[in-house]
Amino acid sequence: MNLPCCKLERLWQLLTHCVMMLTLLTIATGCARPQNAESARVLPYEHLYAYDKELPLNAEVKEQQRGNNYVIYRVQYNSVHDKRVPAWWCVPTTGTPPYPCVIIMHGYGGDKNGLQMLAPAFAMRGVSTLAIDAEYHGDRKQPGSDILSPYIYRNRDAFVQTVIDLRRAIDFLQSRQEIDGKRIGYIGLSMGGILGGILAGVDERVQAPILVVAGGDWGYLFSNSQHPTAVQLREKNPELFKDPRKINEIVGPIDPVNWVARISPRPLLMINGKDDQIVPKECTERLFAAAKEPKEIVWLDGGHMPQPDAVLRKVDEWLTKHLLSQPAGGR
Repeated sequence: MNLPCCKLERLWQLLTHCVMMLTLLTIATGCARPQNAESARVLPYEHLYAYDKELPLNAEVKEQQRGNNYVIYRVQYNSVHDKRVPAWWCVPTTGTPPYPCVIIMHGYGGDKNGLQMLAPAFAMRGVSTLAIDAEYHGDRKQPGSDILSPYIYRNRDAFVQTVIDLRRAIDFLQSRQEIDGKRIGYIGLSMGGILGGILAGVDERVQAPILVVAGGDWGYLFSNSQHPTAVQLREKNPELFKDPRKINEIVGPIDPVNWVARISPRPLLMINGKDDQIVPKECTERLFAAAKEPKEIVWLDGGHMPQPDAVLRKVDEWLTKHLLSQPAGGR
């Protein structure tokens, strides 16, 4: 059958249009399909800890106490979500600046005031120290709010907030001429150690972190810890605890197990009590196993609060080797 030229031309246009539509549909479908499990994530964990680096700190620094070889300042600075973070900052008055600085992070239920007991000893070694209040702690307490509560999603958000607050603390330190911005260490106790495992994995500016009585694998920790908050969490969420893997899916972004490998090649020290009933030994071992070399773990006599003198001796030895002996790097 012979068709007029005009009809052949029209048929050709229709066929061409169909081919183009099928091609575009194939491309669009292929682009929408995840290429692997990693790309299937809606939002990578690390993006939760990202922030605007140019966000003004608007830091306020006021002298609060002066000792023989140090000055302690009360500091406040801006963080994300319109948070104002309070801190104590101790600066030596002997030796030659810029000084190395160690961030000291309290445990659950504590606050930044613990710095005032430790700061003079650090200052004698020519080391500055800084401590903040975690979300819902110290000056940031809010009635009915807790960083470890029966509300697991709010707990996760508070941890993320505190890690970013700590990153902003590093921003503050690096803005100060008194501080050697290349020699910023970290010591975290219990919850502060868990936060430190995340922080040091997220932020390469943290040098030679020390995690004291910390652990990883929230699913196992919440399921087995004898801490009253963990017991309450199990009682309030019985369905959730039938499968600890569900917990890890929710709190994966704040599990240091997912971050400590990124600390390498910076050295990592973990100090733990042999009879800790708050952070089970299995959680500590899982966190240490997830870390890469160089790493060291020390087991001391005692439970969740090992002998302070033994802890401080190891801390001093570690900082001397990995922070104080390093060449000054400037701001």
